[in-house]
Amino acid sequence: MQEVEIYTDGSCRHLDGPGGWGSVIIINGMHLGISGFVTSASNNLMELKAVIESLKALESPSRVIVYTDSIFISNCFKYRWYDYWIAHNWTNSRGQAVKHREYWEELLRLVQKHDVKFIKVKSHHGVRFNEWAHRLAKSAMKIAI
Repeated sequence: MQEVEIYTDGSCRHLDGPGGWGSVIIINGMHLGISGFVTSASNNLMELKAVIESLKALESPSRVIVYTDSIFISNCFKYRWYDYWIAHNWTNSRGQAVKHREYWEELLRLVQKHDVKFIKVKSHHGVRFNEWAHRLAKSAMKIAI
C-alpha cells in the first residue's frame, strides 16, 4: 500500500455563499495541489469537499494521513460521531438532521477504501502544506464569485 499525506482546507465567503476547497497531496515526495469551487456552500461543506476530492484522486487503496484544520472533521473521526448518526437515521445528538449527509456518506465510503488517519492542525500557524491548501481554497473561491 502506498503512503500518502494530504493537507486540506476549505473556505467560504459567507454562509450559503461562494466557496472553495484546496488540498495538497504528497506521494513519494511529489506534491500535487488540487482545488475546486461551488457557488453556494458553507465552510464545513468546503472542508468535507477537500477531503473527499483528495481521496477520490488516489488511484489505488492507500495508507493516508489527512491533516485538516477542521475540528468538525477531525472530531467526527476521533470520536466516531458517524456511528451515532448512522444508528440514529442520520440525526445528531440534538435530534437534528446531519447537514451534508450525502457528503458524509461519500467520505465514509472513501475512508473504507483507504486506511485513513485524521490529524488536526492549527490553521494559519505556519504548517507549510496547510497554508498551501488554504491559498488554493481561497483562489478557487474567488473563481466562484
